Amino acid sequence: MTTHKPLFPLFLKLAGRSVLVVGAGSVAASKLHALVAAGAEVHVVAPEIDPVIKSMAVRISQRCFQASDLD
Repeated sequence: MTTHKPLFPLFLKLAGRSVLVVGAGSVAASKLHALVAAGAEVHVVAPEIDPVIKSMAVRISQRCFQASDLD
């Protein structure tokens, strides 16, 4: 039996902050809208990119994640 832990809400000022998103499917696309609206400088890394994400004002690297992406 799996026990569910409560969610931990987190509020951050993201305006002008770098945010890395690894993965670019439909779930990532829905999260990106909020990140962009908050003013984050978003970098998306994924081998396949959802067309919705390609239309957004974010930096895209169409490839697998590399540890150097965290620099």
